[in-house]
Amino acid sequence: MNLLNRFIIIGNLSEARVDLYPSHLKAKLAININNFTVNCNGIFSRRFKQEQYLGFLNLLQYLYPEVDGEVYVNHQSCYTLTANNPTKLLISGNVFPTDEQIFFNFKYCKICQPQTQDSIDIELKGQFISNKQFLNITFDSPKLFNIDKPDLCTFDTIYHLKCTYQANYDIVNDVVYSFDDINNIQIVDWMDTGYNISQFDIKQYLREWDMINQ
Repeated sequence: MNLLNRFIIIGNLSEARVDLYPSHLKAKLAININNFTVNCNGIFSRRFKQEQYLGFLNLLQYLYPEVDGEVYVNHQSCYTLTANNPTKLLISGNVFPTDEQIFFNFKYCKICQPQTQDSIDIELKGQFISNKQFLNITFDSPKLFNIDKPDLCTFDTIYHLKCTYQANYDIVNDVVYSFDDINNIQIVDWMDTGYNISQFDIKQYLREWDMINQ
């Protein structure tokens, strides 16, 4: 089973680190979206994802973070991404939940016009298994998100959720205030697909999820 799991972020590049290896590259980008930061991670294979690999390499010369970033080759620093007016980026990929945070794994990165409005949108398809848990399946791999179920949603239907991301902190006068009771992903809209995941399959996926998180 493969259900929708996608995010699109538009924001300014705050920090960046890129590691180049003979077989692949790893990129860590911190994106400032309306004054809160989302960390995005990308891995591009030189052999299997050559177009994305070369595309991101070509993009490096145009990236300007808020603070100096570094490009490493086999763990040796070789190039500095000089701080300047931060580059506005559009980044897309998929989200992966853990008990403590949401990981944004990006597969697509392009430069936007500076005046483009900051935004963050998440789309998920899956099924609620409790009032606070939503099961998403991508390439037969389960992902369990902490999302509050709307009152009108049931437990026997696959829903298409349109969501936003709520930071669990705020910054006031340079002081960071955290909010432990906020679910990071919050529903903006939802639609009944008319399909469902069987209870047998749900049990199998949850068993697999428990094994992944052991």
